[in-house]
Amino acid sequence: MTGVQSLITPDDVRRLVRYDAETGRLYWLPRPPEMFPTGRYSTERRAALWNSRWAGREAFTSASHGYRSGLICDRKMQAHRVAWAVIHGRWPNGEIDHINGDRSDNRLANLREVTKRENHRNMAIRSDNTSGVTGVYWAREKGKWAAYIKADKMVALGRYDTFAEAVAARRAAEKVLGYHPNHGRR
Repeated sequence: MTGVQSLITPDDVRRLVRYDAETGRLYWLPRPPEMFPTGRYSTERRAALWNSRWAGREAFTSASHGYRSGLICDRKMQAHRVAWAVIHGRWPNGEIDHINGDRSDNRLANLREVTKRENHRNMAIRSDNTSGVTGVYWAREKGKWAAYIKADKMVALGRYDTFAEAVAARRAAEKVLGYHPNHGRR
């Protein structure tokens, strides 16, 4: 749990936003006057102004590296973590994985709580990959296809005469090590 989340409880968040499970979007809820500090304007006026501008509108619309994010109580938060907290009544302990790889898709069916290792086992293919398959490359010096995978460290899976053999070795290792079936998607 991050420092920001320890200050704001899931119950606090539930009073501020509504989660639409069908779309994965969050919307601002109307705020009562007691949520606003007294000052130049009455709390009733502040609430009326805020509600007329924001209540019912989508929250967390800005995107940072593909993730929807926004402010709650002047603290930047990511929409997928807020959605998780609203649904489960607690902040996630680890990371939240977007199963289909779409960082803006915050439907509960697309989110899962994972460790950092598990999250890294459901990544898109790197943009600098030349073979089209994660962990498979042409070993020029040997004139063969090579396959590798990261377990606790990099593990060479062997060199192969054909691309298909190298891919099969990589896929078999992914299965044994618990990689997500989406790992290496484009």
